[in-house]
Amino acid sequence: MKTELINSETKLAIDNQLSEWLQLNEKGIDSVPYKAAIVGTDGNAYRTITVSGLDGLFKLSNDLSSFGLVDLLKDSAPVRGYEAIYVMKEKS
Repeated sequence: MKTELINSETKLAIDNQLSEWLQLNEKGIDSVPYKAAIVGTDGNAYRTITVSGLDGLFKLSNDLSSFGLVDLLKDSAPVRGYEAIYVMKEKS
């Protein structure tokens, strides 16, 4: 799993904990890459996460739910190259 902070101005309040968790779980992409985005305070993606394979995508979804994030694309097709787009639960 790899992550990239693309807009530090719109980070979520939980980003410090999320960033720490992502760093602990960071590793190389060794199979088909799947991309996810986390939506920031302005309604646009502020962080991207790339995981290896569908198993990685399912695990990411389960793990991010513990941070209060839900996948807007759970029952939808990919959008703009993202297989998952996460928002805080109260915003979904």
